[in-house]
Amino acid sequence: MKGAEGGRRFWRPDLYMHELGRFLSVRRQRTTPEVVGLPTGRRRRTPGLRREEVAVLAGVSPTWYTRLEQGRTAAPSMDRLQRLAEVFRLSEDEWRYLYKLRRRNEYPEQEPPPRQVVERMARQVNQSVDPYPMLLMNEYQDLLGWNPAAVEWYSDFARLPPARRNLLWWVLTAPEAREKIVNWAENAACMVARFRVETANWLGEPRLTELVGVLREVSPLFRRLWDEHHVTTGSTRRYTARHPERGVVDMQAVVLQEAHGSLNITYFLPVDESALAADESGWTAPARLVASR
Repeated sequence: MKGAEGGRRFWRPDLYMHELGRFLSVRRQRTTPEVVGLPTGRRRRTPGLRREEVAVLAGVSPTWYTRLEQGRTAAPSMDRLQRLAEVFRLSEDEWRYLYKLRRRNEYPEQEPPPRQVVERMARQVNQSVDPYPMLLMNEYQDLLGWNPAAVEWYSDFARLPPARRNLLWWVLTAPEAREKIVNWAENAACMVARFRVETANWLGEPRLTELVGVLREVSPLFRRLWDEHHVTTGSTRRYTARHPERGVVDMQAVVLQEAHGSLNITYFLPVDESALAADESGWTAPARLVASR
């Protein structure tokens, strides 16, 4: 939540422990017994591992692990967290996200960016004559500025109601988004995965709670992705755009954050294969999600 004192942000540690526990619970249900060397058995009722099995594999007590998944214990030590990450075979992005949740209550409070910084960055983006789109967004993906090319490639976002000038909302709900983004489902999945990581600092804030709640109602794909806790920390994502004159173009979205960490400028550029190959944080949406419409 955002504090009333001087516009500073504050947080509730219980929300972070609940999110950490839910994240581990989802990963436990996805980890099959075969992966960790356990017999499957015919009478197994759970799709993944049992809590007791995780506790044995990680060297912790079943009671403590159960309380951890339920968000009813203090933040775990780094050693215990590392052992759990090994049991669930977490990817680098998943481990970074878990680590971020674990350490959130150790971070200093952050000041939101001054209004003049937002206005200056918006002017710079609006005045850009680059032939490719540029968007200025805050941590919730609210659209604060865009250049003329963004209107040409995507949409005239000024026509949207102010409360709906949000990139996630547009991608997930606008019919034209499915027309102009060829690999729509994969791109949407990557956006949601990044969104989960980027908003981990603002759990409990009214704007985030409202946005997630509304998106869950209007987008089955968002609801599925959000419940499954997909995450990625990559600074680029690849997608294919359909331009009215240029035709189908392979693009990459490059995200640059300003010093406060709550504003970013996203550049949409033609694919640079060498740059994408060098990005070790690349993420590919699960095939079954790409097929979902």
